Order: sequence, then C-alpha cells, then structure tokens
Amino acid sequence: MKAQNQNEFEIDSALLDQYVEYLNTHYFRTVNEKDTVLIRKSNLQQVSYHGASLLWYGFTQNRKLDHLAKAYTEHAFNQVRGFAGVGWQPNAEYQSAIKLPCNNLLYNTYKQYKPSNSGGDCYLFIELMERLFPVDKERHLITQWLAHMIQHPNDRPSWHVLVLSDTGTGKSFLYSEVIKPLLMNQSANITRISQLTGKHSTVVKDNLFICLEDVDPRYNAQDQLLSWLSEPYALIEEKGKQQRTISNYTRVWLNCNPPLKMRLKPSERRWFVPRFIEHKTSRQETQRFIESVANWLNDPEAPTRPLDAIYNYLATYPLEGFNPKHVEQSEHLLELINNNCSPLHDEVTEFLQTHLFFKYNELKEHLSNIGYQFNDNEVSLILVEKDYRKQVIRDPTTGKQFRIWMKDSASTAQVLAVYGDKPSGNVVHYPF
Repeated sequence: MKAQNQNEFEIDSALLDQYVEYLNTHYFRTVNEKDTVLIRKSNLQQVSYHGASLLWYGFTQNRKLDHLAKAYTEHAFNQVRGFAGVGWQPNAEYQSAIKLPCNNLLYNTYKQYKPSNSGGDCYLFIELMERLFPVDKERHLITQWLAHMIQHPNDRPSWHVLVLSDTGTGKSFLYSEVIKPLLMNQSANITRISQLTGKHSTVVKDNLFICLEDVDPRYNAQDQLLSWLSEPYALIEEKGKQQRTISNYTRVWLNCNPPLKMRLKPSERRWFVPRFIEHKTSRQETQRFIESVANWLNDPEAPTRPLDAIYNYLATYPLEGFNPKHVEQSEHLLELINNNCSPLHDEVTEFLQTHLFFKYNELKEHLSNIGYQFNDNEVSLILVEKDYRKQVIRDPTTGKQFRIWMKDSASTAQVLAVYGDKPSGNVVHYPF
C-alpha cells in the first residue's frame, strides 16, 4: 500500500504511545548500518520492513480501528521506526525527534501551528484585546505573554494571568476561539484546581495552556496551585503506570467572577492581574461584537485566514522588555491584596484559632459584640477559605439535628461532647 504523505494527517499521540509500548513488549530493537531492525522476542526472528509495517495493521485491527489499519499502515511504522518511544516537547522550530542523553530518539508528538499565508489583518482581534484590556500597558504585557507562548513555547514563564470580570465580556471566547486553535488544541479548560494538582491528573501532559474557570476557595487547594505554578517540573501518575517527572511547559490563565475567593499575600508575584474587565457599553453590545468576531474568524472569503493573521501578529510581536521570570505587581493586584487584609477577615481568623468547630450563631454573636457589621455570605467565604465546612450533626440520644461549622480534623464525637444532649465535662472547642 502506498504510504500517505506525512503532512496529510497526524496519528493520535496516545494511540502512537500504545503502539510503541506494544512494539517494546514483543520486539527487540537493534540498529544496523542502515536502519532500525525489529527482532521478535519469542523466536528471535528479524522482522522485514514490510512485515514491520504490517504490525501496525494487526495492532489497529485488534483495537477495532480498521480505518487506521487500512489507511495508515506504512506511514505509521515510518513514523516510529528508529525511535525508542514517543514524547512531547514544544519548540518554536518544530522538530520531529527528541534526543535523549543516551542518544536514543523519541518521536515528538508536539504540534506546531502552520499558517498558510504570511501577514494579514487581524483588526478585530486587536479590538477584542482593547476591550478586554483597555489599559495600554496591561494590554501590551498580556499580548507579549501570549506572543511569548507562540515564539518560545518551551520557555514557560514563572508568572501567570488572573482575570476578573463581569460575565459575558469575551474572556472565555478568547480562549476557545483564538488561543485553543492557535495551540492546535494542546490546551485544556478545567473548573477545579484538583484537575490540575490531583494524584492522577495528567492535564499538564501535552498541554501548553490551561484555562482555569474560577478558583477553589479552600486554602490548601490554593497552596497546591501556587506551588505548582512555580515548579519547572511536574510529577504525574497515570493510572496503571509508575510516577514520573516531566518538564512543565503549561501556562495558566485563571478566569474569575467577583468576589475573588483567593488569598493573596503582600509579596504575591505569581499572578499578573489586569484591571477589572467591564462591558464597554452593555452586555448586549458586547455580545453583538463577539458575534462579529466569530463571523470574521469563520469567514471563508477572508483574503487571509483570520487565525493565520492572528498567529502572524503574535509570532512577530516585539518582546523587548518582557521578562518571563518576573512581573511587577499591577495596581489591581495591590487593591486585591489590601482587600484581602480586611479587619473582618482578621477578626474571623483570630476567632478560628480557638474554635475547631462551632455553631454559626456563636461567631455572629462574637462579631456583633465587638461592633462588626457584616453579611453572612462574606463570613461564609472566609470560613470556606480557612477549610471549614458546614455539617449537619445528629444527636444519637435525642435524634435532634443541629448545624456546625467544623474543620475536617474535627470528629463527630468531639462535637457531640460539647453540643450533644449529654455533654461531657466543661464546654471547650478543642483549640488547635
């Protein structure tokens, strides 16, 4: 069968990874003067080039992937012949091979966007950026951050972008319709920090960009995220496989609606926070503008493909003065830091130092007695930030139920010892 042109399609990297694992399980690899040779482990017979290409046919047929088996037989083998496995390594000048210290080669599954035209007008993209980031200095820096990802994908910045806005301003549209296709879908949209930092999370694998929608208000989750943001390497543990460390090339863009449920320290420099994004005129006018951008992106009659024009704009955008390892604190970040350090926040924190669990009315009475005016939602956010949760406890003696705010480290027995029908001893809250 005639081989397909290598540029006509790309084999799914996960499937290719399975194929290489299959070859390594059943065959030895050795190198002669001309090429890599496969030797079957069961009988030590050398497999001819034609026979080796048919291995892909059998591999895909066994997995009921007949369309791949028939169409890509020879091409698939040509992709992996001479490689010890597969890997993913971004580089601005795309290279199909990754050289290991032992001189083995990995087949590089990284995908590089390839514009069909040079230049082009991307005026609507520029207007979208102007609407999202009206402050010239901030827009320039965020554009540089995006351009750096295109021009130097293997050089991950140590700081990331945190955006607060009204709903419907276009920040999610920017990701899904512009950033994601420019990165050849090597990106992910997630809604929980645990999807990034969890034990079996592999979202960092083979992704240049992660769009995180809102943030977990619990401090321990935020601490895990902040630690992850700073590390040049990531530990992943795919199910059924051993833990391994990979290079971390992933940038994070965090979208939040107010109020921000994140603790920010005065020294915080892992986030760049532009000014709060508002609608230029109204939500309806913004939606009409976004629709016009969407129509432009999908216009088959455009002189230059719009995504090509945006790619060319970012690929040539000047990076003078851009420091991927350091960013100055923005005015809006400093405002958020000051808001984080409110007197109410401090007072609730002090109360929690001596209360592992409590009834909410006790905290309300405490705050009222010292003159604080507050709403319950504001206080609840602080409690959740501090890793407290609301729990319904049932007294086994009376069958009555009552609500408690408590830390995970507190037990039901401890709570019943204080609030149950037959409390034991003095009323204490088990300080920690």
